[in-house]
Amino acid sequence: MGNIIEYALKFNKSFAEDAFNEVDGLILSQLCYLNLDGYEEKLSSGNYTIFDLNNDRSKTLLNIRVPKQNSKLLSSLANNPRFKDIKILKYINIRNAEKEQQFSATIYSWDTEGFVAFRGTDSTIVGWKEDFNAMFMDIVPSQHEGVKFLEENADILPQTFYIGGHSKGGNLAVYAAVNVKKEIQDRIAIVFDNDGPGVHKSVLDSEQYLNVRNKIFYLLPAQSVFGLILFNEDNYLVVKSDGVWIQQHDPFNWKILNNCFVYLDNINRYSSVNRETLNRWLYETEPEKRAILVDTIYKLITITNAEKVGDVPVGIIKNYDSVVKAIKSFNKEDLTKISEVLAEYKQIKKEIEDANPTENEHRANTDIQKFIKKVSTPIKTFIEKLPIEEYIEIFNKNVLVQKTKGVATKVTKAVTDTKNYVVNKTNNRTQQISESVAKNVDNAKKYNDEILDVIDVEPVIEYTEEEKKVKQAKANTKKFKEKYFDYYDDIKHYTKGEEDW
Repeated sequence: MGNIIEYALKFNKSFAEDAFNEVDGLILSQLCYLNLDGYEEKLSSGNYTIFDLNNDRSKTLLNIRVPKQNSKLLSSLANNPRFKDIKILKYINIRNAEKEQQFSATIYSWDTEGFVAFRGTDSTIVGWKEDFNAMFMDIVPSQHEGVKFLEENADILPQTFYIGGHSKGGNLAVYAAVNVKKEIQDRIAIVFDNDGPGVHKSVLDSEQYLNVRNKIFYLLPAQSVFGLILFNEDNYLVVKSDGVWIQQHDPFNWKILNNCFVYLDNINRYSSVNRETLNRWLYETEPEKRAILVDTIYKLITITNAEKVGDVPVGIIKNYDSVVKAIKSFNKEDLTKISEVLAEYKQIKKEIEDANPTENEHRANTDIQKFIKKVSTPIKTFIEKLPIEEYIEIFNKNVLVQKTKGVATKVTKAVTDTKNYVVNKTNNRTQQISESVAKNVDNAKKYNDEILDVIDVEPVIEYTEEEKKVKQAKANTKKFKEKYFDYYDDIKHYTKGEEDW
């Protein structure tokens, strides 16, 4: 089994030989994440192809998301006869913080067919905010823009065309197909909704929706998260994905065999529980409470001055004091409503889980283990690439960090003072012992003679020449006595005791 990159490399039949299919729809939905800002003049010729784009890459072409995978995908398409001559007719990119709108779409054309691809959420904060707004607003700006874009560019599209998108792009494709003029609606062959969030229930109940209902090709991975937000019908197909949990949403993880997706019987139990929980929560809770929740979170994020989701952690550190001040200033009534709406979600989920006991807990644990194993390497890589020096500079300027440093300095000083006290006291004691030893040595010297006598050791004495003669004479007498012991008394008597005889 492969993915869309391998499909783009190997499946080279023309569209005349093998018709446009759901894998092709996902590929063009992913390709519209390429940043074509600055290419407008080239696209206006009407003959600018995927092959041309690959040979004419700008520095910002791949800066929207997953640049490595998109680069490989573009190269594969540009070298495949099935895709390389596809023309890029139109591109639009709108990002408006005031309207809380992030919208982009690209029109492709080949032979007698075309495809309108709506981009999903990019990495910007405003893009994510618009997604959350859909939880309490009947229509968000990008949905309105999708309808407008399709109607304004219907004339440059072939008579029969497809529309589609991935994630939020899938939602925009469905909404545009439902609300576009009837004459344009009739020209749409298929709507490819690749794990896109649903729509509000009022849309599903509308007559316009019934007109395109059978044209919607709705795909979900087994562990779908985003595709289960808001309301969708049950006419979805489940695609096998080798990602775990939220990574199943990534189109590059969707599995392909024999030039079509590998399909499963249904979404797993956890996705089913989440879907039912979200739908009940959205149906039973007040839109006002959901709006307060979303707006409060967004307010905190905007204080960080982050433009992209990845910038939020650094932004919180840089603007820590402002974030804390904002939290303290929140309306108590709003905080109460936020607490209530979160409690309602938790209670609904518990009720649904109790009604649907776990059938395969072992599988859940295995999935978690796979997820941890799969994300550990990218997390490690992320940490290694962190701008540590920038973080250090930010930390040094932070008030909380300064206070912490002050406490650390005091602790360090206390430890140093204690160490110096112990060292000085030890040195003083050592000096006292040294002096005591020296005193004892002096005393020992004073009694040296007595000590030598006690141990029967003759002291070393310096004698005069006269004393040496006397000592030598005594020694000679001693030797004589020892030699002539038996005659000594007779000799002594004879000499009348004079030893110098």
